[in-house]
Amino acid sequence: LDAVGPTGSVTSVDRRQDHADIAKAVIERWHGEIPDNLDLRVGDAEEVIGEVQPDRIMLDMPEPWQTIAAVAPDLSGGATICAYVPTVPQVESTVRALRFAKRFADIGVFEVLHRDWNVDGRSVRPSHRMVGHTGFLITARCYEPAEDLEPEKSAGE
Repeated sequence: LDAVGPTGSVTSVDRRQDHADIAKAVIERWHGEIPDNLDLRVGDAEEVIGEVQPDRIMLDMPEPWQTIAAVAPDLSGGATICAYVPTVPQVESTVRALRFAKRFADIGVFEVLHRDWNVDGRSVRPSHRMVGHTGFLITARCYEPAEDLEPEKSAGE
């Protein structure tokens, strides 16, 4: 919401009502009440993305490659997508879906690490305990498809 400002809008979709309720409570803790430019929905992301036609998509779900495959044909050029996944097999499947769609460029993957630091006077050092891995972010930019490109066949097709 801070990134889009008062003239932009955010649509958030949860598949489960209990997750949507938690998200609403967290947002209300930060903002006091649900801002007018935030649309909270329960349903399938694929349907909402098709309806809303967003400029930016953030996927935090177990199988983002399924959503990518479903919405890629309908995204406008310039749209960006970011997916958070915690495992290497999920990274591989997500990147494969982005490449298979033949709609995405600048595909990037980076690992997000978290390490706390202890600061006590002149003693400044990393914490003795570290969460060595927290997840991966996969980013890509959608481009307008060439009329004559056929999607790649996946292995086994």
